[in-house]
Amino acid sequence: MAYNVMGVAGLGCAGALLLVREPLRGMFDKKKLICADAENEEELSYVKPAAKKKPEGLGDFWKSLTKLLNNPVCNNIFKAQFLRGLGSAMISAYAPVFFIRTWPDFKTTYALLNAIALIFLGFSSSLLGGIICDKYEKKIPMIKAYTLMFGNFMAIPLIGLACWTSNFYIAMSAFAAMIFACGSYYAPAVTMMQNSVPPEDAGIIVSTLHLFTYTATTISPLIFSRVAKYYNAAAVPKVYGLTILLATVIGYGLSNIFYYKGGKQYCKIMEEKRLKEQYDECVIAAV
Repeated sequence: MAYNVMGVAGLGCAGALLLVREPLRGMFDKKKLICADAENEEELSYVKPAAKKKPEGLGDFWKSLTKLLNNPVCNNIFKAQFLRGLGSAMISAYAPVFFIRTWPDFKTTYALLNAIALIFLGFSSSLLGGIICDKYEKKIPMIKAYTLMFGNFMAIPLIGLACWTSNFYIAMSAFAAMIFACGSYYAPAVTMMQNSVPPEDAGIIVSTLHLFTYTATTISPLIFSRVAKYYNAAAVPKVYGLTILLATVIGYGLSNIFYYKGGKQYCKIMEEKRLKEQYDECVIAAV
């Protein structure tokens, strides 16, 4: 039921995209400033950026990927998202099994509450995270990284509570709170990477991020399903919850190391860009 509700909502959002018009590419790109010294006279002119070259074939894709991996922000965020994917894959795979096997009488209730939590709390968390990051980024340059790290830190004790309790509603509330705490895990990461690379390299970021994430979601079940099987999860449903907790501690916990390192590099790059913009403004004012 949960996935049916999410599927209908997803199809509705996808249909709404048909009403969105594609913007003109490059219309907001800043024009480059050129200062030339000809016969002791400084000439000031503005030129449009050169036309962007579209990637052609696997070779260009590999060059773009290598360029992103050489960027310290992207490198750390890709690592963090890969590790986080190890944990989130097991939450998606084993959470329904954990609840249904542990509390079989609450099967319908779980499906309904889980759908509500995923749709409303997940959406609210994403929206709130974006508002917080936009509002406080100037005062707290690390706010995007802190937002990502906060959700990961909160997920571990909340999942631990769900595994410890024997009360369905306490466990369900803990998982719902975890969804709300972790809901803003995507946009801040993508924004940090896109802001730290040239505009022509920003387009490939999302697809590369998905490459790392989907690789993790493929590897994770191969590893942690063996753990669940070894400890006889089929006969002891609580093992599914403990397996989720283990994957979360490893994936979410370790990912915070790279979110922090990526955030520090992001602050450094943004400060360099800010100083460069101030210098360009001074040059224009002097002319």
